[in-house]
Amino acid sequence: MSALLTQPRATSIRQGALDLLREALLSGQFQPGQQLTEVGLSTQLRISRGPVREALLMLTQEGLVNHHPHHGFSVVSWNPEDGAAMARVRLPLEAMALELARAFMDAAKLRELEAIQASILAGVAAQNVSQWIRADLRFHEKIWEWSGNVWLIQALRRITYPFFAFSLIYHKQRTPPATETMEHIHDTLVRYLSGACDLTAEQCVRLHLERYSVR
Repeated sequence: MSALLTQPRATSIRQGALDLLREALLSGQFQPGQQLTEVGLSTQLRISRGPVREALLMLTQEGLVNHHPHHGFSVVSWNPEDGAAMARVRLPLEAMALELARAFMDAAKLRELEAIQASILAGVAAQNVSQWIRADLRFHEKIWEWSGNVWLIQALRRITYPFFAFSLIYHKQRTPPATETMEHIHDTLVRYLSGACDLTAEQCVRLHLERYSVR
């Protein structure tokens, strides 16, 4: 495995380990179902096993890691059926976040979303899967953040982080979606947030999930 991790420099060693492991998982540097050993990760991170175990337990709560009693930890393994089941749960939650965020939108936030959208489209055009999927996640995380609802943010992370990690692995093996498709579905969300779209929040999210699905 490549040197995907560096020693945490943050004030909290556990938080540093958590951030690094989450980023590695979301960027596809581990394979679905891969075993994650506390010893191996603590050696890579050059920290003790305690913070690594705590970080892995937190990642279990986020849905990125499975914890098997007496068998340790492994990367979550998904399939397209899991993605479809997740989408049914994600739809009302994402619609709620979109509706709440709309009340807090301003020109600066819209420009920020448009800049992230440009990164998504550049990644699709270059067929750089890691770039466009990570940018896509950042796009949605901004909307969740602007909703102002901490519990909603946590729920969306729990069901959406595994989907994005799975999407990264899945789309690396397939042709990325068309640039026009990605532009349209993200444009719809931006237009809704700016007040320039006649669709409801749920209709916008449904369009996004239906057009950008993992099958």
